[in-house]
Amino acid sequence: MILICRYGQVLHPQGLGLSWPSKLIHRPNFTASSPSRSSSGCSSRCAVKMTVTVDEKKTTFTLKKSEKAFNAAKALIPHLRMCELMPGGVNSPVRAFKSVGGQPILIHSVKGSHMWDIDGNEYIDYVGSWGQQLLVMLMTRKYLFSAKGCPVLAALAETMKKGTSFGAPCLLENVLAEMVISAVPSIEMVRFVNSGTEACMGVLRLARAFTGREKIIKFEGCYHGHADPYLVKAGSGVATQGLPDSPGVPKAATAPTLSSPYNDIADVELLFETNKGEIAAVILEPIVGNSGFITPKPDFLNALRKITKENGPSP
Repeated sequence: MILICRYGQVLHPQGLGLSWPSKLIHRPNFTASSPSRSSSGCSSRCAVKMTVTVDEKKTTFTLKKSEKAFNAAKALIPHLRMCELMPGGVNSPVRAFKSVGGQPILIHSVKGSHMWDIDGNEYIDYVGSWGQQLLVMLMTRKYLFSAKGCPVLAALAETMKKGTSFGAPCLLENVLAEMVISAVPSIEMVRFVNSGTEACMGVLRLARAFTGREKIIKFEGCYHGHADPYLVKAGSGVATQGLPDSPGVPKAATAPTLSSPYNDIADVELLFETNKGEIAAVILEPIVGNSGFITPKPDFLNALRKITKENGPSP
């Protein structure tokens, strides 16, 4: 059995993953539109109300330029007739802010832990480009008043002088692979890809090839990219088999995907019992960043690893 973990993204402390303007005082007020809660402790639906108080230094807050640019991205272009620049005006659904009733914000620049939009508003950056910006944030803060500047950015600029992309192996891949393997004891080998979606697609194919099995278990609320097998509607255990969560996903693509409530080890055990010898892998975010920064119960991950070891293919 192969246990796959995808670490959650860096989110706002309240779990929304938004970046509040640093010069405004925001007081989010969370009200559940439905009192029902899943076994993971997360409300099934949630409405967000936000109160904004403008401080004395900044008397206005506007997103006019962001709104104009967003509308331009969605607008019909006369000479192209019905074409748009981008579907929905964004290149990722989460950036549309529709789930929280917000206006997309177009970012102009970032420095350290702060970013600025095209309207000139300053924000504290709680997203950090979904994790990859953290090193630059820390180094920029450390060398903020240094004449040499941030060594990470300097090294990046120096490396780019040799070329931005080769389409072939380079020595730095070996260096980075060694760093990753030495930092995480459980990692034996590394393969670099362009996105989390590609990583999850590749690891699923690898798990199926190694085990000779097709079914996988994923957890409700966990995000593993937009590959068809992972786009399964959340629900309870076996009742959600083969129910795609996104239009355009064929049922056949999600039929081998089983979903389970996060933190419910008994449900996982039931899935293994009813699908004995058929499950190739379990994939999850150890800390569920995609639906509110949900932490695992004590021993949940250890119990999960024990189950996968016991139900793995024979050597």
